[in-house]
Amino acid sequence: MGLKYRAHPLAVAIAEEIFDNIEKNNKFRKKYAKRIIQILKNNKKIDLPPAYFDKKIEPSWYSFVFFVKESFLKKIKSKKIITDLKKLGVENIDKPVSTRPLSTMPLFQNPAPLFPSYCGKNVFSYKKKDFPMANKIHKRIIKIPVGTDQEDGKVINFYAKKINKYFDNQSTN
Repeated sequence: MGLKYRAHPLAVAIAEEIFDNIEKNNKFRKKYAKRIIQILKNNKKIDLPPAYFDKKIEPSWYSFVFFVKESFLKKIKSKKIITDLKKLGVENIDKPVSTRPLSTMPLFQNPAPLFPSYCGKNVFSYKKKDFPMANKIHKRIIKIPVGTDQEDGKVINFYAKKINKYFDNQSTN
């Protein structure tokens, strides 16, 4: 394909630093993820992924994702939820672009800039309706950070409580 799979020296240095601290960081991530789950698990307008409760699965906790219930999204869009929560101080909340359906990414809409051999060929013609489940999931997903050190605990607790309170205070009418 013509792509080179070499790591940049800076990326290698960053990775080495991350791996040197991975056990400590993972300990904090697990602790904070448990705390978020405890705070959000009973909220009627949020779904937590089943993997969070499966003892056989050990998430990496890069971030904490949750899903807004479909019935609630009929009343208020996830973009508005994120904007509202940012106004309440939950600054690092977003809809993760990395989880969007692949068919919506530029590479799958027009691969020619990266792969010139596709120039002028209509190889992909994905439409939003082609992947309804992927679109449905992406529409509902929201992400917050998990935290990797002692100082993050207060922020994570604040975020989870603000999110929980926000959804609790939203009427379902």
